[in-house]
Amino acid sequence: LLAFQDESSRNKLNRLVHPYLLKELKKQIKKLSHKKELIAIDAALLLDWNLDKIVDLVLMIHASQKLRLKRLSERGISKKDALARQRQQLSYRQFRERSDLVIFNNKTPEQLQKKLEKIIKKEVIQKIDI
Repeated sequence: LLAFQDESSRNKLNRLVHPYLLKELKKQIKKLSHKKELIAIDAALLLDWNLDKIVDLVLMIHASQKLRLKRLSERGISKKDALARQRQQLSYRQFRERSDLVIFNNKTPEQLQKKLEKIIKKEVIQKIDI
């Protein structure tokens, strides 16, 4: 995608799309927050938008760079484009510093699901008092 190759293009796209996405996300959170249920937000820009300040728990799901590149390749994204996208993101260290927990996702989706279920039972339910 051109937006990940050129900072000017990316900034234009972000100015157009991000306000709408953020408004819609906050609207959905408000709509669901009165229910005593878990709300999970899968948003790559959660930290960029400073939403870590309004959520109860930030989980970082991390995989090795080699595996991330492989998975993106399987979706038709070239290594060059994948690396360009990566350069636009916060570093691992920045994500780690602002996350409550890190989950390593170097195996199957089923294994990730099991890890998430354990965390929800152990950490999330206790923290948000569902």
